[in-house]
Amino acid sequence: GDSVNFYYKPVVGILNHQLVSMVSGINNAEILDTIIKKNKIRVDGTYLTKENEINKIIFSGVESGKDMPAYLKNVLSVLSRHLNKNSEKGNLPVLELEVIYSLYLNLNRLDELFARYEIEFDIRTFYRFFRQTAWGTNITFSGEPLKGLQIMGILETRALDFKNVIIPSMNEGVFPASVRSH
Repeated sequence: GDSVNFYYKPVVGILNHQLVSMVSGINNAEILDTIIKKNKIRVDGTYLTKENEINKIIFSGVESGKDMPAYLKNVLSVLSRHLNKNSEKGNLPVLELEVIYSLYLNLNRLDELFARYEIEFDIRTFYRFFRQTAWGTNITFSGEPLKGLQIMGILETRALDFKNVIIPSMNEGVFPASVRSH
């Protein structure tokens, strides 16, 4: 028919996501309570999109894989806009903004490639391409060198003396293998 329904598990996951709940406000808590109390298996799309900008964008219908880049860019731009509003209040979410920016760049690259070669694909295929490109993305961090937590590569630590050192992905003194692309 004219209405769109969503299975409750992805809806609950999306509504509970930190960024989505921060952008949407209290409305999502009410929606989640209703889903749980009424034990809904399918959630009506019109119910999810009432008076909530991010939910209107997230739960809008996507017809084909060709529409996915524009859809995801729209979601990312709304999240970015809201995070930038919060940064004016002194709460600067730098990590989240960097991730959103990197994902946006990946979407632009994929969109340009698909447009250049006029490739037809479905939503699952687009998801696989996007996931693969996002998985290989490096996000650069920058910060004040004398303040807070420092994230460094091995070469940057050679001549420094630390009180505490945390090395993730280490196995009994063996450094993790570097990612090499061919």
